[in-house]
Amino acid sequence: MKNRKQILLLVSSALMTIYTLCAQNTEYQYLGFNPGKTSGNEEWVQTIQILEPACRSEVSGMITVKFKAPEMTEAKAMCWSQPTDEFPDHWGHDVNLTPKGIKLSKDATGSFKVDVTKFPAGPMNIRIYVHNREGKKDFFELQLYNRGGVKWNQGIPATDPPGARDLKLVFADDFDGPLSISNDGRNARYSAHKPRFGDFSGWPFSDVDGEDNPFEQVDTYLKIKARKSEGTNGSTGLIASVNMDGEGFWVKAPCYLECRFTAQSAPGTWPAFWTLTKLDRNIPGDELDIVEAYGGVGKGNPNHEGYEVVSHFWRQIDETGNRKKEYHKRVPILDLGGRSYWSHTFHTYAVYIGLDETVYYFDNIEVLRHPTNDESRNFPHMFLINYAIGGISRWPVDLERYENGSDMYIDYVRVYAKEYLQKYSIPPPCLPAKKEVEGVDEKPVKDLTRLPVNNNKEITGRDWYISQTFTDEFDGPVLDREKWINTHHYWKGRQPSIFEDNNVRVDTDRKELILRTDWTDEPTEKMIHSNAGNTNLDRQYRNYRAAAVSSMKKTGYGYYEIKARTAPVSITSSWWLQCNDATIEIDIFEQIGRPKKTWDPNGATISVGGFIYPNQKWTFLGRKDINTEIDLTAGYHIYGFEWGPHYVRAYLDGNIYWEMENKWFFEPMWMFFDMETFIWQGYAEKEDFIYFTDPLTGETRFTGDYCVQYMRKWISETPQYPGPLMK
Repeated sequence: MKNRKQILLLVSSALMTIYTLCAQNTEYQYLGFNPGKTSGNEEWVQTIQILEPACRSEVSGMITVKFKAPEMTEAKAMCWSQPTDEFPDHWGHDVNLTPKGIKLSKDATGSFKVDVTKFPAGPMNIRIYVHNREGKKDFFELQLYNRGGVKWNQGIPATDPPGARDLKLVFADDFDGPLSISNDGRNARYSAHKPRFGDFSGWPFSDVDGEDNPFEQVDTYLKIKARKSEGTNGSTGLIASVNMDGEGFWVKAPCYLECRFTAQSAPGTWPAFWTLTKLDRNIPGDELDIVEAYGGVGKGNPNHEGYEVVSHFWRQIDETGNRKKEYHKRVPILDLGGRSYWSHTFHTYAVYIGLDETVYYFDNIEVLRHPTNDESRNFPHMFLINYAIGGISRWPVDLERYENGSDMYIDYVRVYAKEYLQKYSIPPPCLPAKKEVEGVDEKPVKDLTRLPVNNNKEITGRDWYISQTFTDEFDGPVLDREKWINTHHYWKGRQPSIFEDNNVRVDTDRKELILRTDWTDEPTEKMIHSNAGNTNLDRQYRNYRAAAVSSMKKTGYGYYEIKARTAPVSITSSWWLQCNDATIEIDIFEQIGRPKKTWDPNGATISVGGFIYPNQKWTFLGRKDINTEIDLTAGYHIYGFEWGPHYVRAYLDGNIYWEMENKWFFEPMWMFFDMETFIWQGYAEKEDFIYFTDPLTGETRFTGDYCVQYMRKWISETPQYPGPLMK
């Protein structure tokens, strides 16, 4: 027991709290996130290097652990054990693997032997502590998988948990058979991504059908593998109980959700088990974080004494008009139950959502109780389990000495409720059968004189109603300010070009919208203001006065069409959609009229595709550069775009040239027309901006003009064809 107390004191000294720093900012709603801490705990250094066995390797019988720790002199090692005759406590107990300590050799190496048959079978975590006389120290969790050992604490317990009193089992997964996970959750039990939007891990949550599939079924566990191969952004895993269509497992109060898992505490690891009542952005909803654990000790790391429990009531106000009070607890688990850390051994984490109170549990020990929020009482919850690595928590990631890998093992998840909830779902917010998108009235009318120009029977065969709200023939005297603004909502443009309000106009003679880019030798007022304090010439606005037009309202599913002529100069004429926080985007087309580097008069190139932007990293979706084999700048062409729950597709003059299965675009987005400078195709020069005579019509035109004769949108109650149209 003396050794056990010494280790508890050692661990406690490592896990310094940051609660006071976080609590000072009442607006800071994720109190476990990094509040900007970069100092403190300087005595902790990274020096331990494992020589054998390899991190996360399988072991059995008697093993030798060898390590190196430069500048250190002494070491000890610990591992959690099942109950024994000497220590019968049902929690298990900590075992000092090196009761006499370890004196490191002159080359700073040390070793010890472990008979793993005396420890629990399955995931095991050997903790190595080193220090020197100057007070410097280090700590390393060596994850291994014990192929021998004692079967203990595995699988769903035979008894119901006390927190689920008077409820019946409605969902259980012991992960002892084939996994049922798909990228979007369709046709499977779990989705590999957070439904609809918001993947938040620094190492991205990855698909199940790629080289970086993070999921593996091992014995009775779901293993989530976080890995980072050279030259990649890394990969890790998440499972969600509902799919991208909002369908799957939901549970309504009163209910009880429980999960048992273990993971590694290392810089950047972030295992979690949590629930949501809503799936889409900007919708009031509850998020119950049953456990959020933050790994890593030392300077700039969480140094957390336990884990976080938080009840978030997003976008909800109380009767006084203030943001609703949320509830938060830092759970000091080294003082609870068997006094083991979340990475030492398996623990259960649970929440009871009652009609009156919500109660959180750690190993069946109550850790937080608060009144149940109306949202949690009235609306069902789905659950998520994930192993994030860095990301929006802003805690640093440093897994180099762990061979850029870490594992989370989920033993089981089970859910209890009064009744099994059937046929509940939250469909995407802009289904084609609806006449509204985010509260916007489309004002649909049947107009047989304005139907989509399309050669595909799957489009022409649908019953279309034109949206008066979004359709514009651009035949008025000025830009219709109920539909558009003559700039971008939240962006100034791609440097060196800048969006200037005066470069947008409606031409009353030609009855079209004109966006113009032209040259200026002198910086405009907007350029001067935007460049203030910026000494990086490559990031300054200069020379190019460009243009942007943004929709006043967000739009959703439907068929869209514009008739446009792109500018015959080395700058883009573009038509695109983007969500409010710029994390999801669809480029219907980007057309660099006559690029400096690759201009081909016999075939202009269209760039088309989607983007998602999780954790400040662009991910391309179906991105393609397509040679149209015609000069798009020489005349007007009809560009079509189909957006539905199954596919997004692009058309040119009625013919499909691009399609992609819709796995991401399920929320309303702004529509934009704009012009941007792209360095990779070469910048237009001053001499390129000239007036010229159109050889087809004899009209005088300007090379920097992007002309749009109309923008039309149709909606239909006929469902979108769910299969591909392109061979």
